Amino acid sequence: ADTGQPVAGAWVIALKPGAPVADYLNGRQDAVHAFATTGADGTFQLGEPVARDTAYGVLVVARGYRNASEENRVLAAGDAPAVVTLPPVELVVQR
Repeated sequence: ADTGQPVAGAWVIALKPGAPVADYLNGRQDAVHAFATTGADGTFQLGEPVARDTAYGVLVVARGYRNASEENRVLAAGDAPAVVTLPPVELVVQR
């Protein structure tokens, strides 16, 4: 949020449908559906496909930034192309 620039090396974690973010934060590794690490340009590709019109808990974790999370995020609408472009996630520098 401070620079508007991409963050390389951030983890993007999609939880299994119905799994709340709190499950992952409380150590439930089995709640993870798929994850990826962002490249230098901030892009990523999850290791597993996501179902269309299905809500996932999502976390973005990056060293030096506050974690970002969202419950019930639909990552791919029913009419979305095979490769989906998500809007940027703003990460706040941890101070």
